[in-house]
Amino acid sequence: MIGKYSSVLVALSIFCLPTLLIVYFQLAQWQQQKHMEEELESHQLQTISISKSELKWYKLNKEVLVEGKLFDVKKIHEKDATVFLTGLFDEKETEIKNNLGIIRKAESDKKKNSELAQQFFSFLLFPARNSIEIPIPFQSIKKSFPFEASSRIASISFSIITPPPEA
Repeated sequence: MIGKYSSVLVALSIFCLPTLLIVYFQLAQWQQQKHMEEELESHQLQTISISKSELKWYKLNKEVLVEGKLFDVKKIHEKDATVFLTGLFDEKETEIKNNLGIIRKAESDKKKNSELAQQFFSFLLFPARNSIEIPIPFQSIKKSFPFEASSRIASISFSIITPPPEA
């Protein structure tokens, strides 16, 4: 009885693990953002310059992506085609963002793979919905794949050959 519940619990935890990891990393990212807001008030800030064409906001007027790293912005100053940003690089949140991206990509790939598997098994299990059109030379012949295949499978019989008894 306990074995049933433990196997269900293990299966459920494996199924929910990616979602729990996403939630964990989003909470960690939120906590790091709050921490960096405090850091912006108390630490020595850096000023970087970047052209307007290269400026990629992660969060509008709060965080910018500079060479793959997040930069928390406290002040913005524009001059001609250059933007001067004052703030701090946030290494920890950059790492969290990258981990979250990896998990989301894995989830996306998993979803695509499950859709492909679903289509494959749908084709195998529900062949009446799928028909195959034969190319132009044999166009007069249209075969409905599922009916033919299922009738052939049903008619296959296996015999088990046993050795003769020993004397």
